[in-house]
Amino acid sequence: MRRFLALTLIAVLALSVIGFAQDLGTRDNPIRWLFVPSQEPQYLEDIAKQIAQEVSDITGLYFDVRVMIDYQAFIEEFVAAEGDVMGAPTTQQYITIADRTDFQAIPRLGSIRYGFPYYYTAIYTLREYGYTSLYDLQGKIWAYPSEGSTSGYKLPSGYFADLGITFGGTLPSGDNSHQRALINVLDKQADFSTGFWNPGQPPAHILEAMKAQPGFVNYWFDGWDPELWIWDYWNQALYPEQIRGTVEDLRESVGDMYTDGGQAYGDKWALVDLVQVLGLVGPIPNDCFAFSAGFPQNLQDIVVDAIKLHIGTSENPGPGWGLWSDTRFYKWTDVQEIDDSIYDVYRRATGQRVNED
Repeated sequence: MRRFLALTLIAVLALSVIGFAQDLGTRDNPIRWLFVPSQEPQYLEDIAKQIAQEVSDITGLYFDVRVMIDYQAFIEEFVAAEGDVMGAPTTQQYITIADRTDFQAIPRLGSIRYGFPYYYTAIYTLREYGYTSLYDLQGKIWAYPSEGSTSGYKLPSGYFADLGITFGGTLPSGDNSHQRALINVLDKQADFSTGFWNPGQPPAHILEAMKAQPGFVNYWFDGWDPELWIWDYWNQALYPEQIRGTVEDLRESVGDMYTDGGQAYGDKWALVDLVQVLGLVGPIPNDCFAFSAGFPQNLQDIVVDAIKLHIGTSENPGPGWGLWSDTRFYKWTDVQEIDDSIYDVYRRATGQRVNED
C-alpha cells in the first residue's frame, strides 16, 4: 500500500509540473530516452520499452525509446541534444559527452551492482592455454568490443602499453558487444578478450557469517583473487556446489544469452570451467544515468525519483528491479546519487580532461 501511495504521489506531482511548466515529456514532445546497444538488440529493446512504459506510468511523462546502433551514435545524439535527451551512457561515453559539451551534461545517478559502485576490466582466456601471466599475451590475438568501450578497450589498451605488451592482431566485435568478443575467444578466433567484470558473491552461509562480523565492509576488495569462491586452483576445477559462490561477470552474461535456444556455449558454470580470468584492470566507476545539457531541472528530479523507486535495492526491490538487474540488460541492482567528480580519478588515469571549475 505504501509503495502504491508513493507511486501515485509521484505521478500527481509530475502531472502538475508538466501542466504548468512546459510541454517536454508530453505525447507530442516526448523525452528521448537513449539506450546503449548490446549483443542482443531485440531483447534489450523489449526490456527498454517495458522500463520506459513503467516509468511513464509512475511519472505521467512520455518517452521516445531509442536503442542506438553503436556507442558513437549514442554520444553524437547526446551531444547534439537540445535539452530533451536522457539515458545511461557507459563510463567512457559519459566522459566523452561531458568533455564535448564542456561539462554541461548532467550525471545524476550512478549504478550499483550487488553492492559495488565500480567494476573492472577482466582479461578472459581459455584455461586450456595455460597462461599464467599477462606477458603470455605477447604476440597473441586480442578480441574486444570496440575502441569506444571503457572496460573493453580504453582502460586495458593503456595498461597493455604501459607493460610493453604488443599483439599479433586485434579483432573488434563490430557491434560493441562484450559478449561477442568473448565468443570470439570461445570460437578460437582470438586468444583472449577484454570486457566487464564484477565480483562474485561468496556462498550464502559464508556471506551471512561475514556480515555478522563487527566492522564488515564488503565481501571482496581490490587485489583479491578474481575467481575467489568459484575456482579450486589446487584441483583445477569448480568448487563443489555446496561451497561455491556466484559468478557475476561476462561469463554469466554469455551463459544466459542462449537460454531461449540458438547456438549454445554452455551455462555460466560451463563457461567458468572453460574460461579463466587472467587479470583485472581498474576499478572503473559504474555506468551512470545522465541528462543532456539544458534538460529541465524539475523534470530531471521527477525522472530520478521515479527510477530510484522503480529499481529499489537488492534488499528491498522495486517493481522494476528484475528488469534493470537482468544479466542480459544492465545488471543494475541499486543506484546512488552522484555528480561529475566521481569520474575524475578515471580521467586522470587515462589522460583525459578534468573539470577544473
